[in-house]
Amino acid sequence: MDEGLYDPLIMKIGSLMAVDAPGFAGIQKDLDHIRGRLEEMQARMIRVNRARETRIWARQVKAVALRLEDIIDEFIDHLGEHERRRGKKYIHRLKNAVYRNRVSEKLRDVRLQLDELHERKTQFYERHIRIQLGLSIEHLPKKGLPELYDDEFSIGMEENRATLISWLTKEEETYCRAIAVQGMGGLGKTTLAAQVYSHQEVKKNFDFRAWVTVSKTKSVDQIMGSILFQFIVADELRPKKRDRGEQMRKIHDYMQRERCVIVFDDVWSLDGWDVICQIFPDSMCRSKIVYTTRDYNVASKLASRNFILKLQPLKEDEAWALFCLRTFHEIGGSCPSELEDFARQLVKKCDGLPLAIHVLVRKMYNQNLIAGWRMALNDFKSFVADDWEIKHILKLSFDNLPYRLKNCFLYCSAFPVDFLISKMRLVRSWVAEGFVEVREGMTPEEVAEGYLDDLISRSLLQVAEIDHTNGIIACKMHYFIRNLAVTISREELFCVSYNSKMRYREDGTRRLSLHMFQDDAPRSMYKISHLRTLLVFANNSIHPYILEKMITSSFKSLRVLDLEGASIESLPNAVGNLINLRFLNLHGTAIKELPRSIGRLRNLQTLDLTDSEVVKLPDEIVKLMNLRHLLAFYDHYGGTQVPEHVCDWKDLQSLEGIEASDKVIQKIGNLTQLRSLTIVKVRPSDESELGASLTKLNSLVALAIYSVITGDSVMQMEVLSPPKSLQSLTLRGRLDGLPPLFGSLVNLTHLYLFQSRLREDPLLSLQSLPKLAHLTLTGAFNGKDMLFKAKSFSSLKTLFLRGLSFLKEITIAKGAMEKLEVLILHSCKQLKILPLGIEYLKTLKKFELYGMPVELMERVRAEGDYHPKIQHIPCIKLTYLNKREWIYEDIYSSSPH
Repeated sequence: MDEGLYDPLIMKIGSLMAVDAPGFAGIQKDLDHIRGRLEEMQARMIRVNRARETRIWARQVKAVALRLEDIIDEFIDHLGEHERRRGKKYIHRLKNAVYRNRVSEKLRDVRLQLDELHERKTQFYERHIRIQLGLSIEHLPKKGLPELYDDEFSIGMEENRATLISWLTKEEETYCRAIAVQGMGGLGKTTLAAQVYSHQEVKKNFDFRAWVTVSKTKSVDQIMGSILFQFIVADELRPKKRDRGEQMRKIHDYMQRERCVIVFDDVWSLDGWDVICQIFPDSMCRSKIVYTTRDYNVASKLASRNFILKLQPLKEDEAWALFCLRTFHEIGGSCPSELEDFARQLVKKCDGLPLAIHVLVRKMYNQNLIAGWRMALNDFKSFVADDWEIKHILKLSFDNLPYRLKNCFLYCSAFPVDFLISKMRLVRSWVAEGFVEVREGMTPEEVAEGYLDDLISRSLLQVAEIDHTNGIIACKMHYFIRNLAVTISREELFCVSYNSKMRYREDGTRRLSLHMFQDDAPRSMYKISHLRTLLVFANNSIHPYILEKMITSSFKSLRVLDLEGASIESLPNAVGNLINLRFLNLHGTAIKELPRSIGRLRNLQTLDLTDSEVVKLPDEIVKLMNLRHLLAFYDHYGGTQVPEHVCDWKDLQSLEGIEASDKVIQKIGNLTQLRSLTIVKVRPSDESELGASLTKLNSLVALAIYSVITGDSVMQMEVLSPPKSLQSLTLRGRLDGLPPLFGSLVNLTHLYLFQSRLREDPLLSLQSLPKLAHLTLTGAFNGKDMLFKAKSFSSLKTLFLRGLSFLKEITIAKGAMEKLEVLILHSCKQLKILPLGIEYLKTLKKFELYGMPVELMERVRAEGDYHPKIQHIPCIKLTYLNKREWIYEDIYSSSPH
């Protein structure tokens, strides 16, 4: 049971306590007592105790809390229905009284169960405190350095070890005062740091060394005491007792006067580090600090810039070499040929995690029978992935999460192995589920994106796909992290994944994810009255009749119905019964129209129709007054027709993919909360009216306008007048020039111009935009020369030039684009020379040439005459067509830190 675990439930009870309704006093009395019990149970939570008695008790509380949540949710729905019908008929009021009595009986039963569990926990808690009072924590360990495996993870670590030793020992690296080793659990951070700490070259270069395992240290005082204890070697010189200030001054003096190195291993948070960091001298000195952590945010706050070593899983050949060396060292580290096929498959399943390879080695050591290797391969999950050592080390990351992040993390267990999870799909699901806290000045989606960044920083999610601006498109879970999430999800009744190979058992789970599902479903799935989320994945074929049967019988509490990519051609009319639905995801389905019952989904917040076949919305859609995001189908040529009254939705924040019409354009200015708008098939006759509407949208941050391209029609940008709050602007259509209004877009960070066919260099109008970080020009300029002047584009990070058919020369003056990190040249067929002045772009990390002239590509390669000008760029990519086949070539000019 975790701190904050029942906060959302307690908040629901609080909202019911504020309801003023006849005959409600008895229910409120029971709810008040239940709320008090839940708060006391949270306050008495014992984090450090993992005894079986505690775990059983926590599961029992969880079961009661889930039952209570069902009762409350059903009652809230009933109150809403009563409010709509109030005063109509006496028989309805009588039914309400009968219903309230039933609710009272259920709540009294819950109250008795919680009282019993509370009394049992009180007795256990008091016994635990008596035991704890008898423990002494005065003595510090005499040895800080942990016991190591014998070069356990040496293979694949050589380069990282050399880098760390170099950072620590080179005299000219004195500005490198603090170093961090960061990565997910099981990658060998501690082992790498310990190998470096014990290396002869490090010992020779430092007068004093100290190792502190932070995760096992209780306080700042103990950390200070441990460091001083290891610095002062002679027993007679060790102080008997010092206060914190004296300890810190002594350590500070050592680090200023001598050459010292301190390793802080396993740092989980920044708590207390504002105090601890005071031991480091402000002036230049030769002492160093090394941190190991799973959290990149922690690493970036504590370590020097450019001295964060991010550990990655082993490459396939490194993993294989490590496994063979450890398993077959007695026969020279070579795998017997009859075992090699099984062994390679097992190592591949370890997904490059050194800890998993270590476990596999331990279990397969001295195993010479093929039957044993086959058994391990067929049951890898229970044989290796569920091993206690792996689960224990990885679960520390989960235990260290705040409650809301735990829910977000566990939600990811619903997705299949190696699945690329869309960033926005996660964000919208988390919001619909109620996982996201309210923060002043931020939308729920912005808060949820922060949660996603936090999980990535903590190495619990991996970035799997980015766009050319380095924005996250999708992420995924490492196999062993996902396995942990799946295990915890089942134990917590959070989520269960079903496939045709397993037997589904109804056990009270709140979320159901259907993998490998064909046409029918177990009968037990028709009786899941408490389900909050249903996900159906792309390899599933689900008949509308089956879905309707499940909805009709089971899903009255459903909040998320996610059918993205599923093989389904129509949505059953019964979907209108899902009155609690917040997120309906039909992205990538073959659904052609929505049922009229969609109008009953009054709580719906997000409707995602992108990449579906729905091109016209029914009139009933206007009843969805709580909708915040309407994401409709669109492409460069057309979009989705919507009723004009969608512009009456006061809470709408995203309206994407709608097709322009006279009435919609006139009324779109009513959407004063709108933050994102994508409108397609805009005609020249629409632009003046659209401009008048845009001036009213003061909250707009993202705008995309796709105009009708016919003949010589030109977009009249002067009349569009986008608001100054705009951060992202996409325009598709011909332009005579860029009007002065572009200079007023002081908050613009992203600009995309498509098929503008400008005759004059657009850079003159854009170069002074103070926040412009990402610029894409596709078919946007018909000139031959582009000039980036000195001091222009001061914030630009990515530049993407595509399909500029007449461009022959790019000139970059010294001092231009001083923050540029990514430069992509795509299909500029006449650009046969390197951009002049590219050598001035010292911050450039990636240079990509896609479908460019052959002579330019040849001169860029390592043997080409252009290469000296770009050898400072860490990554150069060439993509070209050769005999009808696309070739992808990577040229790594230099190695980043």
